[in-house]
Amino acid sequence: MTYHGAIIDERLMTDHEYAYAKKVVAGHRYLFWFLMGSGVITFCLGAGLPIAFSMDTLTLDWIGFSLIAFLTLAPMMAGIWMFWLGYKRRVRFDPRVSIIRGILTIRKKRVPSNAGVVNYVNEYYIGNALLHGPPGSYDLLEKLNSHVIEAHALFLRMSPPLNLGKRYKGIDEALLFNLKDRDNASDLINLDGAFEKYGRKVFKRQARRFNLLSLPPMLLSLGLAFYFIVKFELFTFWALLGIMVISIIAGGLMYELLDYLYKKLRKGLDPDSQSLTPEEILKG
Repeated sequence: MTYHGAIIDERLMTDHEYAYAKKVVAGHRYLFWFLMGSGVITFCLGAGLPIAFSMDTLTLDWIGFSLIAFLTLAPMMAGIWMFWLGYKRRVRFDPRVSIIRGILTIRKKRVPSNAGVVNYVNEYYIGNALLHGPPGSYDLLEKLNSHVIEAHALFLRMSPPLNLGKRYKGIDEALLFNLKDRDNASDLINLDGAFEKYGRKVFKRQARRFNLLSLPPMLLSLGLAFYFIVKFELFTFWALLGIMVISIIAGGLMYELLDYLYKKLRKGLDPDSQSLTPEEILKG
């Protein structure tokens, strides 16, 4: 697949953009430490298995011995690989922001689930850059598919690359800071302006609000489902399905009610407050 795009200029990062980039890089480094720790735990689990069996008086035939050897070596090798993956990985970002002009392209990425179902997530490209937009930007990027855009992006340099598949050969990952549509002269995304106007913790505040308002509906849904199942002993497939649907609807209605009351309360406490959508926040 061909991606159309070219770097037309560069500029320096603003203070807000630099702070945002440092947080993203710090998140990647925490992931690397997590991989290393998980590798050590996995290795120890594999190494501890033969020690545990040696303390028991079991007589194993060759099949049992082979099984124990596999259950020992497989976790140990997996642990070594996970530790190496975290230890060897490095991440940094370019000192300057690249201004890229081209066609925004969406690609589907297969994401297998534990249930055996294959899900798909969208990835957003301009040229050879895989764009990682700020929180709340992906609905906007969906609308701009196949549009000619101008993006201000900061390239991340990872070694080895975060994505090891062949589909990512020659692809560089980049943080999206600014975005303009060819048909719209104003910024559709202006990360520096958003932080300047609403503060650097605006996305964290939005996430906390959503999580706080989502907790009571989730507890209500679980409580309703548990009550009906235990009270009326409904264990058939259709009964469980009906209870699940009713519980989800009740939780959704409760969330909408809480969201409405929250906005009313906030408006009463601060008449100048505004309920902004993610797209409005990103414009800055």
